[in-house]
Amino acid sequence: MENKQKTIKIPLPDVNSATDLSDESQRNALELAQLRMDSITEKVTESLQIGQAILNTLCPALEDFGNMIIKAQEFAVAMKPLLEIIQQISVSFAKAILDFQIPSLSEERKQELLESHQKWGKLGWTWFQNAPFYLYNSPPLDVNDANSKVKSFCSPQSVESIFDDLRRQNIKKSDLESAIFCYHNRQYKACSLLLFSLIDAKIIRKQSKDKPRRPVGVTAVRNLRGQFEENKNEQMFFTMLCYANLFACLETIFENGHDFKCEPVTINRNFVDHGMNQRRVRKRDCIQLFLVLNNLMYFLDDSSKSI
Repeated sequence: MENKQKTIKIPLPDVNSATDLSDESQRNALELAQLRMDSITEKVTESLQIGQAILNTLCPALEDFGNMIIKAQEFAVAMKPLLEIIQQISVSFAKAILDFQIPSLSEERKQELLESHQKWGKLGWTWFQNAPFYLYNSPPLDVNDANSKVKSFCSPQSVESIFDDLRRQNIKKSDLESAIFCYHNRQYKACSLLLFSLIDAKIIRKQSKDKPRRPVGVTAVRNLRGQFEENKNEQMFFTMLCYANLFACLETIFENGHDFKCEPVTINRNFVDHGMNQRRVRKRDCIQLFLVLNNLMYFLDDSSKSI
């Protein structure tokens, strides 16, 4: 449909009616007023057109966001055991890692590496695909230290590479692009809600129909352990550490709200989804969620290779 340009005309007395004017100064004043009104109406019309263009751009994202809210009710029943699912997998990974025998690593060092990767996850940071493998081998002092150490991996170019990686994954493209759109337009809360819904869907849809509380827990860890037994090397061991890191992060961001009395430093799904977050959702929170989704997709792909 073609947009017809509309003009706004504000009526003024007819400046050509000499009989209505007592002298030339009144005529001049009215002419000046009409000129100013024409200028004002032109600017108003231009502003309305710009506003319409912005609205046209936002509409697809708003529509997808509305659809996401409608779907939330469908997920409500399935969400109840979700934290238990994540906790189960997290515990399974920790046990499997400590059980692995690596000649070059002592039991104490394995424990240190596991705890370090878990701490990074609890502070919201999962694996960057372009990061050195040793990045998470030492635990951060606190959340500020963690944020400082990964800052170089959060440049605009690095974030765009995460987006490109996600676009190659088996993810609902319209929701992903809406989340990226919201990120680029600094609508971080809307972005986080879309990402939470994508993460929810991936975990819930992997649940076994026969054992709804055991989605990937039994097969995923067993399959990855089977791969490790065939390829006993440090590379496979560190892959397992990355997934322990991922599920430590998932366990944190899906943690129960506990009556919303104390908001955690890491973004929390329950606080954001229920509108109980006191601090605003930040760009950094969204980067963390994009990383979680990307790493979750790699995990689901690896865990299905040896079924």
